[in-house]
Amino acid sequence: NVLRRVHADNIRFDPRLSDLVLLLTNKVKESFERLFAKKTINSAKLNSITGAVQNLCEKDNFIAGIDKVLSLLDPKLEEIETGNATLRSDLEWFKTLAIFIDDRCHYTMGRTDRILSMASAMNKEAGNLIDTEQLKAAVLIHDASIAFTKVDLNKQDEFTDSDWSELHLHPILSAQLLENTGGWHSAAKMVRQHHERYNGSGYPNGLKGEEICDGACLLAIVDTFESMGHLRAHRRYKRPLLRVVAEINGNSGSLYSPLWVDVFNKYIRIYYQ
Repeated sequence: NVLRRVHADNIRFDPRLSDLVLLLTNKVKESFERLFAKKTINSAKLNSITGAVQNLCEKDNFIAGIDKVLSLLDPKLEEIETGNATLRSDLEWFKTLAIFIDDRCHYTMGRTDRILSMASAMNKEAGNLIDTEQLKAAVLIHDASIAFTKVDLNKQDEFTDSDWSELHLHPILSAQLLENTGGWHSAAKMVRQHHERYNGSGYPNGLKGEEICDGACLLAIVDTFESMGHLRAHRRYKRPLLRVVAEINGNSGSLYSPLWVDVFNKYIRIYYQ
């Protein structure tokens, strides 16, 4: 099943995949040899490995999944901790970049921290359905490329068609930043899809329904909540909380995932009592 996902281009090939196949094949061989010799096997450990491989087939966070399976097969692998340290270092850099970009525009100061707090809380409310580190990376980078466009975010006039065309490129460019960094394939997918809409009216690819990953569905709602609830250069007023909540709920099943609108409503009841 793992190899089928690779062949179908559902997951990006990683050099550690060959190590994974080698160690798994050896574990199967070793287990059968012990069974044929009527020796006991560590069924608990085998079940842990089997479960980790099954999760690897089902979850978006493939890189972290490889790390977990390899650590179960060979606990002496030092590269596992090194890999995690690299991801943590990436997240620190992503946050530095996001805050620097936020601070360059009066209307976006503090934006990343607010979105990250809300996205993390909603994901927790949903039982951490989305990998927490991948979601954090997606939040930090999802709008980063806007800073490199020609659009003046401080302009008080309405955006022109040319402005919108330029802005519509940012999910692709921001996703490419994550893809080129390595280890953030799931986060890149969330970023690329965060302006897709449940009814297919979004961009850049017009995806709809279940074609859109959970992280992007969550991010679409959080992004809207942040945008409507805070000042913008071309809109010098905030919308009332009740109006924002009504807007999101009114578009459940059309613009936004009904599942994540339900999670949003639970979040609102807890954090805005």
